[in-house]
Formats: sequence, C-alpha cells, structure tokens
Amino acid sequence: MDLVIGLLIVWVVLITIFCVVVFFVTRGAERRLDHIEQCGGSRGEHESVDWATKDRPWSEYPVGTKAWALGGGYWIRVPNGWKWHNGDTFPTPGGDATGRVTLPPKQAKAAE
Repeated sequence: MDLVIGLLIVWVVLITIFCVVVFFVTRGAERRLDHIEQCGGSRGEHESVDWATKDRPWSEYPVGTKAWALGGGYWIRVPNGWKWHNGDTFPTPGGDATGRVTLPPKQAKAAE
C-alpha cells in the first residue's frame, strides 16, 4: 500500500511540474509577442516576416537590417554599428542574435 501511495505522490508531482512548465513557456511566448507590438510591430507582421539567414559578416549588412534575437526583439543596423531596438549601439549584434535577418524593404525587393 505504501508503494501505491508513493507512486501516486510521484505522479501528482510530475503532472504539477509539467503544468507549471507549460504555463511559463506559453506565458513567455505571449510576452514576446506583446513585446513585438510594443516595439512598433504587430503580431501579423512578425509572423509573416521574410526571414533570411545570415550569409555575410555583420558589417556588410545595409543600414536598416534587423538581426532577430533569441528572447524576442532585434538589433537594427545603423551607420555606426548595431543598435539594440531600445538600447545602446555596439559594433555587432549581441550573442543572442539568431542568425536570422530581415533586410530593409528596398534591399529585400532588390534581392528578389
């Protein structure tokens, strides 16, 4: 009988952990989408963005290119480096850059 109670307790604990993980993962995704909206984009725009994969050194991308980050947000190419969408400017995007980029509209049309 003690074995059955012990297994039942383990089962309840595992289900609870699973539910907590699912809650926080879905909550994090929702927060990232809200963050995109706060940065001037919309959920629809973000979902239909024409991604490109990084194919050259960061310094060769044109001004206006966006380098997307793991946790949401993006680095944007400015004349003197890469600016975090709501922060400072650095020589290259940070380590959180996914390697996916969005070229500025003029460059994207020329690439097609």
